[in-house]
Amino acid sequence: MLKHADGAIVVSDYLADRVRPMLGPNTRLAIAPPVLLGDYATKSDYRQKQDVFSVLTIANMNYTEKADGAIIIAEAMKKASQDRPETRMHLDIVGGGLQLKRLQNVITGLQMPDNITNYRTWAAK
Repeated sequence: MLKHADGAIVVSDYLADRVRPMLGPNTRLAIAPPVLLGDYATKSDYRQKQDVFSVLTIANMNYTEKADGAIIIAEAMKKASQDRPETRMHLDIVGGGLQLKRLQNVITGLQMPDNITNYRTWAAK
């Protein structure tokens, strides 16, 4: 999946070293601490150049905090899709663990709008 991505953002040098071999030759890799972009999110540097805004998050779902983070991302995507119904969005959450079923139930309950496609969770193998 990562070989076809335009870019990937990871939260540490350690993770960058593990992700780099999975990237395609033209995939950009950025390292950023886990913070919200806030007012900076509208700057053109953060916008994807395609017609679909896509988010991929990978987390160990054995921890409540990790599942909660994925829920926050899903909720933010829902709000963004309602604010910009003309924008197509795509959400993938990859991970496995004790909190995965809870996460899946919460996301199903969010009733994502039609402009968010392929919102799903994947159990990592």
